[in-house]
Amino acid sequence: MKRVSRRTFLKGLAGVGLCALGGAAAWADWQRAGGEKPVEAELALPEHTREAMYYTGIEGGLDCASCHAPAEPSHTLYCHVPHQGRYVRCGLCPHRCVLAEGERGTCRVRENRGGKLYTFVYGNPCAVHVDPIEKKPFYHFLPGTAAFSLATAGCNLRCQYCQNYTISQQPPEETPNYDAPPEAVVTATAQSGAPSIAYTYSEPIVFYEYMLDTARLARRAGLRNVVISAGYINPEPLRELCRAVDAIKIDLKGYNDDFYRQVCGGTLEPVLEAIRVIHDMGVHLEIVNLVVPTLNDDLAELRALVEWVMDALGPGEMSSTNGGNPLSSAAALAAIKILEEERLPENAAKMGEFFKARFKYMQQRVPQLGDVRILGLMGGLEFVKDPETREPAPKLTRQIIYECFQRGLICIAPIGLYNNVIRVAPPLVITEEQANETLDIFEQALHAALAGLE
Repeated sequence: MKRVSRRTFLKGLAGVGLCALGGAAAWADWQRAGGEKPVEAELALPEHTREAMYYTGIEGGLDCASCHAPAEPSHTLYCHVPHQGRYVRCGLCPHRCVLAEGERGTCRVRENRGGKLYTFVYGNPCAVHVDPIEKKPFYHFLPGTAAFSLATAGCNLRCQYCQNYTISQQPPEETPNYDAPPEAVVTATAQSGAPSIAYTYSEPIVFYEYMLDTARLARRAGLRNVVISAGYINPEPLRELCRAVDAIKIDLKGYNDDFYRQVCGGTLEPVLEAIRVIHDMGVHLEIVNLVVPTLNDDLAELRALVEWVMDALGPGEMSSTNGGNPLSSAAALAAIKILEEERLPENAAKMGEFFKARFKYMQQRVPQLGDVRILGLMGGLEFVKDPETREPAPKLTRQIIYECFQRGLICIAPIGLYNNVIRVAPPLVITEEQANETLDIFEQALHAALAGLE
């Protein structure tokens, strides 16, 4: 069932539902006045859940001022009726979400359960890779080295041009995840030979508790910690994070509050304040501004951005602007036009379901296919030695890729923390006939690989 936010639900009740809402509040008050305090059942929480940091509980009810600042009044009719229940207010980022029971924040990963706020992304990253640190990009911190890089699902912004939207704009229930608690991340980093751990790809602020615990363990193990963030975080949690990490790169997305509100789903001033905090805490700071043609490429704003960096931080800070090459930008706009005209996103959704159904059918017949994770035309197939123990099967995974190659189907090298995942990423233009041929070859290769390892 699709989750409906508290505000969306109540807006639907405006006018016609006022009597019911008021009656429900009165009934709840009458019940509470009745005497005995209800016995609370113990919460059943998913495996990768921890109580969140930086939140406050709100007991007894809410009124308009709890959610709406005076400058941004609500225009709905229901707010004069106090909302009863155990609400929480998250204090991690400037959204300061007020959440009812069972509701998640803008980030999609922090939820009110029983009047407490929980993070649902502790030890379950959806992306794990070893990258050059320049890819983050850090240009002046440990140059020429590798960084053990990870991310979970979720983000507290809504950038319309996000490159990693398949993980940043999803809840953790809809991404392929690994079981990687902080201790495992530190061990894997040491084994990889990388001198640092990078919290990157989506938005590390939303997996704050996981990042903080991992960073503290990593520092004790002699590893460095680097954070790649949009900087949409409140000052107090940011100061605590600064004491545990070594370098932070901030994506300053523009120097225009309207751009932040309309394109990114945030505001500018909290990001500027975060940059000042990092600078004052003495953490290595690099600032990158990605220029998106037609959205934030006004030269006057770019000059103002550079002047602010120089005035607020002084000389010596590392900053750079990633400008779009005019030819590349024109090609990108033309590609987007083709995507729309040929309805390729719709084809990706349709064919993604087709691939998922075939892989699920294979999974029923082959227990070593431990998990099938497909979103659109992108996903992963995780192979295990035993479906009960979930022990990774990297040797089988490599053999399947080899058997595919022998039959004319090219798969990229195995991915994942244990090299036991085959990535699924066919072309957006693939037809059902081509998909059937691809899947037939893959199924043959799968059985050949299993037979060869017996």
